[in-house]
Amino acid sequence: MQLKGSLFLTNDKPYNFSGEFNNISVNRIFQQTGNEIWDRFNIKISSNEFNIKGSARNKKDAINSLKGTANINGSLYFQSTNEERFGAALLSLLVEKVPSISSISNSINYIIVNYGDIPTSLKGKFTIDNGLIKTEKFSIENEYNKSEMNASLNLANNKIDGNIIFYKDEEIFIESFIDGSLQNPEILVDGKIFNKNSKEKKNDIRKIFQDGINSLVDELLKIDD
Repeated sequence: MQLKGSLFLTNDKPYNFSGEFNNISVNRIFQQTGNEIWDRFNIKISSNEFNIKGSARNKKDAINSLKGTANINGSLYFQSTNEERFGAALLSLLVEKVPSISSISNSINYIIVNYGDIPTSLKGKFTIDNGLIKTEKFSIENEYNKSEMNASLNLANNKIDGNIIFYKDEEIFIESFIDGSLQNPEILVDGKIFNKNSKEKKNDIRKIFQDGINSLVDELLKIDD
């Protein structure tokens, strides 16, 4: 990491830093701060230009006064399993039986087919304004397909919200929504699973992967039993 800047020893303790960093492991940062992210994601980022400024008078001011920008390039690798691929295939077959799971099945298949065990590049820009980190059209792309993320993160409470748009043949295929805490975010898509007559709700794709796709398949097979 290359860094240059200034810190003034006045009451407000203002600071201003700029520089660049290379190949920083996002996973390691989360581990050091006591937060956890899905350990099957391996994410590394670099920036050839970033700038941050604010006040270090106290912890609250350090967050609320934070402003800056960072151009980001990076890599993402998602480790999938054969069991997940088999479960996703079964889920696709069950769409005819339970049509309301179509968007859920499409999302899971999209992630496994287009990102499972495939090196993927990240590219975009982060802006920080009064402790709120934002990004628009943050690219998640490999040789097979691409997605875009629009999101904001409130550093004061670690709340994140936004969306991820999955593209297919240059057209929007599925839109998912990000919600919750940074430590345990939900990635939501529309669709009913267990009660065809219940009000449609959004389902957490991340939790489906976490609990196991085959567990969802087993539950769906019981619907007509």
